[in-house]
This record gives sequence, structure tokens and C-alpha cells, in this order.
Amino acid sequence: MCLSICVSDVLCAFSFESEGKSYSISGSNFSGIEYVKLNDYLSPSGVKPVYNRILHKLSFKTNASVVILSPVSDAVCVKGKTELFKKPLIYTGGTFYISRQVAVYVGEALSYKINKQVIIIDPGHGGGGEEGLGAIVTYNGKKIYEKEITLKFSKIFGKVLEEKGYDVKYTRTKDVKIDLKTRTKMANSDVGEIYVSVHANASLDPAAKGADIFYMSEDAEDEYSKSVAEEENKFIKREEIPTDDSGSIVKSMLVSGHIMESSKLAYEVSSKLPDKIKNRGVKKAPFTVLSNAAMPAILVEIGFMSNSDDLKRLNNEKELRTLAESLADGISSFLSTYKGQDREQNKEKGK
Repeated sequence: MCLSICVSDVLCAFSFESEGKSYSISGSNFSGIEYVKLNDYLSPSGVKPVYNRILHKLSFKTNASVVILSPVSDAVCVKGKTELFKKPLIYTGGTFYISRQVAVYVGEALSYKINKQVIIIDPGHGGGGEEGLGAIVTYNGKKIYEKEITLKFSKIFGKVLEEKGYDVKYTRTKDVKIDLKTRTKMANSDVGEIYVSVHANASLDPAAKGADIFYMSEDAEDEYSKSVAEEENKFIKREEIPTDDSGSIVKSMLVSGHIMESSKLAYEVSSKLPDKIKNRGVKKAPFTVLSNAAMPAILVEIGFMSNSDDLKRLNNEKELRTLAESLADGISSFLSTYKGQDREQNKEKGK
């Protein structure tokens, strides 16, 4: 089965192929989780689910494999292997719904070939020199570089996204310098849905802490946003900045709706940040690394390396996992609610 998601208002649709035939299944978003009707999802395979009302377990058998899930448990059993998912099955309005994440996971048992949505993660910096190292602080007697934190977090973030059923591509997976043109080329991959550039902040004020979510704009909205953008852009040579045929990628983005989509993506992600992390809100600024992305794109400053509390959190894998899960939830919420709306609205206005 080839699977992709199209979004309209709060509805999503699974488009797929099974045994050479094409199908499109409408779905819904419940509490920020994407669901599709179980019977619609299973019908192309001819599989019939059975529900045990006493044990509250739903099961079906296919290709000598048994799949078991329940509306009162996070456990999903496939081929005797159990995995945990957030609300994998719900029952509402007399209908069972299976989450998108579980639908992707179960697809293997149904002999479906899954074509997942792609999220591109850009771990900031990389390589040597001031440009590659990024911010530098001392932690427990050891020098910590921004490039290390961004890569470590990006891999955790990527794993979380994969667990939610997305495909993940990275601009770098090792400590290497990746030039702007290469990052932009990867960001503009035809299969990319979302582009997230990951960075860690620093300030002369040791009390400054928390996470910032930025999206691209021609002008910074305040001095702080301007200073952050200038810090990230300072190593970019003018001749290395890609432009489109008109000479203004920002202008083309405004027309296509990517900036509006990026704004909504930023606010969705910001709204999901954990309560324990200070939420510094959404801001806009002229980040070169975002300016040529032909898709919704955000830059996330995951914390201040110059703040002792944040630095401790940034060096704790459990804390990084919690943050990664919140960002992933924000992305899922955006994809199931807003993706493509602005471009469609612009098309309507242009008629």
C-alpha cells in the first residue's frame, strides 16, 4: 500500500494502492491525533475485524499474522510482538477508528507498502571553526559545542518522528560541515513535507532560558529576533545565498503561501511545548537557512546553553526526548489541520 495524507480543514485522507488499485479514505483528527475508520482501512485487504466486548480487544488475522489492539489500552500486538502507541484505537459514534501511526505500523502485517510523509531535519552547524562549532560553553569541566547538542537532539527527534509513522531525512548525521546550497537542496526535496532547522541559543544574560520557534520573514519583528538571525546568518557569504529566477525567494514564498503555512506550523509546534520548558513564543526573522525552503519551515532554538537549567536539560536524553515528542506532536497537528490550506486559498483568490 502506498500511503500519503491530504488535509482539508480537520479532515485527512489516506490515499493508497492495494493490489494495483487506488483508494482514498477520509479520516479525522481527535485531540491532535490523526485517525481513519478501521473498516475503511481494512476493506481493500478483505480483512474483517472481530471485537471481544468482554475483554475489550479487537483482532483480525491476515497472512498468518494476528493483530490485536484495544480502545482501553495503548498496546498493539502484531505477529506476537507488542508495541505501545498513544490511543491506537478509539470508538466513537458507533465506529472504530485506528490512528495513522498504528495504521502505518500495521501495514506490514497487511502486506501494504507504505510511502510515508517526509520530515527534513537540519541539525545546526557541524564541522570545525567558529561557524561549525556554534555556541560553546563549559559543562562539568568539559567544553560543550552547539553542533553536538543539535545533532544529538535531531537524532532523538528523528526517532520519535519515525515512531509516529513519518520518514525522516537529515541534512547531516555526522560532525561535518554542510554548506547552505546542500542544505537548501535537501530542504527542497520533492517528497519533503516539513523542514525543521535545530539550534541551541546563547546569551550574555545567564538568566535567559527557554525555547524559541522562528519562521521566515523579510524583516525581524524585534531586536532579539534580529540578533538571533544575524548570529545564524553571519557566516553566509552573499554569493552563496540561493535565489530564484526573479531574484527574490522571499517574494515567491509569500505568493505560494509557504510563509503563512510556516507561521501556522510554528504556532502549532509552540503550543505543544512541555510546561516545564519556558515557552518564549513564536517569532519571525530573516533566517537564510529558511529563506529558500519550498515548504513550511521553522527554526527551533531548543534552549540556552548559557543558562545552567537549560544546559542541564540539553544534556539529559530523557528531557530531550520529552521535547522531541512535543515538537513531533506539533508537526502532526499541523499536517492534519492546516497543510495545503493557504496555497489552496491563494489559488482561489487568483481565479
